Amino acid sequence: MSAKVVNFQCSPNLSDAMVAAIRNYVAVQYPPGTSDCALAAREALLTVADDIETVCQAEPSVNLSRRLRTMLKIAINYYCDQYSEGEPREAGRNAMLSALQGEQVDDALIAPLLPH
Repeated sequence: MSAKVVNFQCSPNLSDAMVAAIRNYVAVQYPPGTSDCALAAREALLTVADDIETVCQAEPSVNLSRRLRTMLKIAINYYCDQYSEGEPREAGRNAMLSALQGEQVDDALIAPLLPH
């Protein structure tokens, strides 16, 4: 595996929560009609969300660019702070952040973060 990618596991809860976190963050921080620089970030993040959603339907993992990891961490933290609370939130946040490092995580830890 190239040093420029991270292998992100495709478990049902993890992929659903990651896609929700990315899309929510993009909707708030990069609305349509933003500057060209922000538009590039918006499109990159939405492409990652689409890739996770598509690839995870058939594969056990998806390769994500390490260059986007910082923005993905920010999206996870924003999502967790806005839409969940308590210890389950922290366990889910930590699991999602660990998954961005390429680690295998317990999919059950992510369940409290799923959109209702």
